[in-house]
Amino acid sequence: MVEQPSPSNEINNQNQLSFIQKHPLAACLIVVFIAYSCYGIYSIIYPPTNGYQSAYLDNEHIYFNVSLIHQSQEHHLLSKDIEYKNIDSISEPISIPSNYLSYIKSNQSIIMKVIVKPLTKYNNQPLIFKSPILRTFKPIPQTHNLMNENNITTSTNDLNFTLGCIPYFEISFMNQVVDPHNIPPECGIIHYNGIKKRIAPIIFHNTFWLIKDYYTPINDTIQNLNISLKITSISYFKMIMMHSLGHSFSMHEHMGTMAQDQIDEFKRIFMETNIILLIITTTVSTLHTIFDFLAYKNDIQFWSKRDHFVGLSIKSIFVSLAIEIIVLLYLIDNDTSLLILLSNGVGLLITLWKLTRVFTFNFKEKGSFIQYKDLSYQNSKTKLYDDIALKYLGIACIPLCIGYAIYSLYNNEFKSWYSYILSLLVGLVYTFGFLQMTPQLFINYKLKSVANLPWRVFVYKFLNTIVDDLFAFVIKMPTLHRIACFRDDVIFLIYLYQRWIYPVDKNRMDSLQWEDDEPMTLKADNSSSNFHEKQE
Repeated sequence: MVEQPSPSNEINNQNQLSFIQKHPLAACLIVVFIAYSCYGIYSIIYPPTNGYQSAYLDNEHIYFNVSLIHQSQEHHLLSKDIEYKNIDSISEPISIPSNYLSYIKSNQSIIMKVIVKPLTKYNNQPLIFKSPILRTFKPIPQTHNLMNENNITTSTNDLNFTLGCIPYFEISFMNQVVDPHNIPPECGIIHYNGIKKRIAPIIFHNTFWLIKDYYTPINDTIQNLNISLKITSISYFKMIMMHSLGHSFSMHEHMGTMAQDQIDEFKRIFMETNIILLIITTTVSTLHTIFDFLAYKNDIQFWSKRDHFVGLSIKSIFVSLAIEIIVLLYLIDNDTSLLILLSNGVGLLITLWKLTRVFTFNFKEKGSFIQYKDLSYQNSKTKLYDDIALKYLGIACIPLCIGYAIYSLYNNEFKSWYSYILSLLVGLVYTFGFLQMTPQLFINYKLKSVANLPWRVFVYKFLNTIVDDLFAFVIKMPTLHRIACFRDDVIFLIYLYQRWIYPVDKNRMDSLQWEDDEPMTLKADNSSSNFHEKQE
């Protein structure tokens, strides 16, 4: 029997055809707009030349002169004459003299000067680039073993900062011929001849890829120091992307939304990550923000509609509150960027708001200061199962926590007792944080029901854990934190299994009106009596 198309599909097809037939001009404008957008993207990558040619021929030469400047003294280091056709990816090692090495160790100002002089008939204008070879970094805090005050290990010097020397001095050539009128002025100085249509490549000192991990740390044990002169050739698109990203990073650092370490980590990902994995991660990370927003939105929507708490673990909210406070204090102690602090602060505020949905706070009348809004919950089976689950969870975890605290105190180093307590709590959160959801699993098992859970919130959070799993392979992080990225997957898989073994009966209405914004019902079996418990 041939399946007939449904009337709704025929109506949709007729509507689509009628739009094209009735509005041919609008359809043509849409096609033109898409074509123009594609042409705009192509023009950014391959801008027009408009008849301009390179001012440098392959057999012509570029002259490089490298020297060090200390106060009024200048010390010549290297002279190099390179053919323009061999300009790409050249690296010349430069050895720092011993007297300049002593200046570097004492943090005196040392400037590297590089003169680039093209020996061509179309362009003989030399360019001079100067840059300090030392960079100061925020010191690593002093740590010591709290049980042995005499055993102090310090990673800072007497000047209260750490020094690093650049590993290379990179000069980049934009090797692509582009109409000079299309090049943004912030990209560099442009030399061109409008009559003979000759344009010299933009030459600039490229410091974009210099990150903290690549700097050579300066200490008393260093006997020799080398700096490489790197000559690289890049395309027009890469050049404008570097300038655009560099400007964006500077703005974020100035506003406090990104720390320098995070900017360096972002650059390191681009340099060291496989391009395919990077594209996948970048694409999915965009969805991470969307899923976070949807999870917060549906979580607020779910709790704003609740007037009873049957089947929900209230103790898990208190555990979540404690975990979020610990993590927020830990991020503040480690000078995390403002953007991440705001994200964690929003989660903390939502958790506090959930408590106001569950409890009423009595400020005037006599009696208990905190009371359940749903008075029947106090003597319900849900609360009984919640207490039992938290009790056995504590019996299992408290000895492990005490053992970890003693081991960490005697074997690790910390800045202070406050740092020790905070690091201990964060370590416990990483290790046992996923256990905050186990009381809910126990309640689901005893009630043989999952009808009360905010499944949309769980779905969005589960999608976010998948994104976190991808980041665990890309972003540099401690091993303990990388393992923590996979722990939530186990809990969500158990939730999905419970969803499967405790199905919902769609043939009858249930008193609970929540799940995916649709009336929820339970399977009519013997176990449903446990779910429809009488709240005494």
